[in-house]
Amino acid sequence: MTKSLDALVDSALQPVDGRSLAVFRILFGTIMAIAMARYIANGWVDIHYVEPQFFFKYAGFEWVTVPGKTTLYVMAYGLCFCALLITVGLFTRPALIVFALGFGYWEAMDVTNYLNHYVLVLLLAIELVLTPCGSVWSLDNWRAKRVQTSTVPAWCLWMLRTQIVVVYCSAAVAKIGSDWLVHGQPMGIWLASSGHLPVIGWLQQFAIIPLLFSWAGFLYDLCIPALLLWQRTRKAAFSAVLVFHGMTHILFDIGVFPFIMTAASTLFFAANWPAFRSGSEPTNSLDLKAKPWMRTAALAAIIIFAAQLGFAQRHLIHGGNVLWHEQGMRFSWRVMIREKHGSITYRVQDKASGREWQVPPSRYLNMRQEAEFSGQPDLIRQLAEHIHQDFAKKGFDVAVRVDAPVSLNGRAPALLIDPKIDLAHTLKTGWILSAPRTPPRSSKSGRY
Repeated sequence: MTKSLDALVDSALQPVDGRSLAVFRILFGTIMAIAMARYIANGWVDIHYVEPQFFFKYAGFEWVTVPGKTTLYVMAYGLCFCALLITVGLFTRPALIVFALGFGYWEAMDVTNYLNHYVLVLLLAIELVLTPCGSVWSLDNWRAKRVQTSTVPAWCLWMLRTQIVVVYCSAAVAKIGSDWLVHGQPMGIWLASSGHLPVIGWLQQFAIIPLLFSWAGFLYDLCIPALLLWQRTRKAAFSAVLVFHGMTHILFDIGVFPFIMTAASTLFFAANWPAFRSGSEPTNSLDLKAKPWMRTAALAAIIIFAAQLGFAQRHLIHGGNVLWHEQGMRFSWRVMIREKHGSITYRVQDKASGREWQVPPSRYLNMRQEAEFSGQPDLIRQLAEHIHQDFAKKGFDVAVRVDAPVSLNGRAPALLIDPKIDLAHTLKTGWILSAPRTPPRSSKSGRY
């Protein structure tokens, strides 16, 4: 057993060509620089963080505060600048560290900004910190007046490839269910809004299309990692990556995710990709086994994946339908498998006089926040606690209850939360009601 483990460690530390890793670093930095520039240009800094008066917090990160407008823009431009440094390989590791810390803080400021691909961006940045990704094709070599090295430890590529495999396989497993594979939902809901697009819009007349798209998405997520790993199918698989993520970008407008996944697919190419024939290729090799920190970095990578996979399964503790109660939904790579719409109204009752007020979420949230929070019980409860505190400042001791009819994947709306429960005070379980047992409207019906 010890010999096998030693052999595995030696294999992980085996030097491989560093060009593929360098290409991914360049692509990652470029994509994130453009994404941050687009974020600023579209005014999303104001929409997400300046306009709102209330922000939802992650458990354990209540200490994260939203700074003033000037500081927010400094942070946004700083993240864009760090991404550019990553691209050109200048102060590569410090730039990655600052980017990871800054991006993590940025996303922790409000839960309604959560997206799976933001988590992926953060993890990839952290994982790149662990690698010598700036040792090839970087300005760091010019700055330090050193000859660039040509090799990196094999585990660096293993780690990044594994991250992408985890995302794909987890997404495939999450799609195993009747909503996706039998009823073609929520794909039918999403495609119904794309009738204006050429070709896809014409296909809307066929009721079977959403179900075919659903199965195609499931099979793609399930098979593409193996097809990318196998050399014989790699070119065809990468063509499929281009087509699939090109279509998801057009149909669903899901930000940088298609670009990040496409860029990450190049990591499955040979380590020496792209293999230029010019004489300008780096030639000298790094003595990897003489670098003890690399073993520590490899161990850190193992811990990242163990924590990632374990945390993603926490929904098993709660049981029930995770798409409904959302306990264990975030950070689990359940990518694009539910569409929820809710209409939330809070009922605030003064305990002394019995007087009752109806409080719409729009009193505290902007339109984007209201749309995002309406199907997530923990966020509905957070706002209830804030409403209680707001009324307490005005001298009222109130109970806060909620009417929360929510539709999941096209089903008829059902109550998500027990309307009799005082959300501002109760610590009991059972305040989230059971998921509706009726099936969603099937894509076969052709009606949404």
